[in-house]
Amino acid sequence: MQKMLKVAAVIVLFPLVAGLVKGLIDQINGLDAASVPVYWGFAAYLLIHLFILEPLEFYKNTQRFLEYILGVFSPLFRVSYYIMPFWALVVLAAYFIAAAFLGSDNIRSIFYFLTTLVFTMHVVMVARLLRTDELREIFDYLFVIFIVFVLNVLFFSLNMRLYNPGFSVTAVTGEGLAFIKWSLAALADAASGGS
Repeated sequence: MQKMLKVAAVIVLFPLVAGLVKGLIDQINGLDAASVPVYWGFAAYLLIHLFILEPLEFYKNTQRFLEYILGVFSPLFRVSYYIMPFWALVVLAAYFIAAAFLGSDNIRSIFYFLTTLVFTMHVVMVARLLRTDELREIFDYLFVIFIVFVLNVLFFSLNMRLYNPGFSVTAVTGEGLAFIKWSLAALADAASGGS
């Protein structure tokens, strides 16, 4: 029964993830020329990871620091390692400091790049850690990585909204929910024989 629930959850979460990705891409593309640093952030981390080094130990050490800080909130202690990207918090703090001195318009592109780079690192490293650590069964892995991905897309979207008020977190979320609705309707139609 528990395995069936995980399979059902993965079936529902997959279209949510796909819809969130589509919504996120639509919102990033809506930034026009400002979207270039975002895509460079994705590309830069992936190129570093694939061809130069995999910063797994560096990532683990910084996440352990965050885990230590959040240790006072015991329920968050176990999950903070996977959900909350330490370097995203550092970049966010740096943004507030830099914006106070330089103005947000002058630094926006740099923080688009840095935010995307650290979120990409976080999702890739979490996927790597979960694949090798605790979750051996595919549906356990998919369930957890989808939850982590959804939360990080939402957190990333909130960061982008902070940098640019035209970025819509609601549109990103709405696209994810609309994709679930469409997918479930398609499955129901297929199950009923379709027309």
